Amino acid sequence: MKKQIFKGKVKYDEMNINFDIPFECQHENLTEDLVQVEYDDGFLLDIGWYPDGDPNGEIAVFVVQNYDWDNPVYEERCNDLPSLLNIIKAAERIISNNAK
Repeated sequence: MKKQIFKGKVKYDEMNINFDIPFECQHENLTEDLVQVEYDDGFLLDIGWYPDGDPNGEIAVFVVQNYDWDNPVYEERCNDLPSLLNIIKAAERIISNNAK
């Protein structure tokens, strides 16, 4: 993904999903570990495909604080690029509103 869309520090970026071709044709790109972005106050924005490798799955966007994966601050899912970009914006607003 283009790192410019994130306000935090991109720690990992393996987003290679092409939304213009069927997901069935790109199993290797549908992984749980797509993007991770670090923000102040221990916030992480994490993007992954669930279930891993399943073309019938979807992208999940999580916001966690202090690595508390069992209790995400925010979670949303989608399967198209416009929705993903809107979800990222919403997630970053939540991070901004909750950071000290």
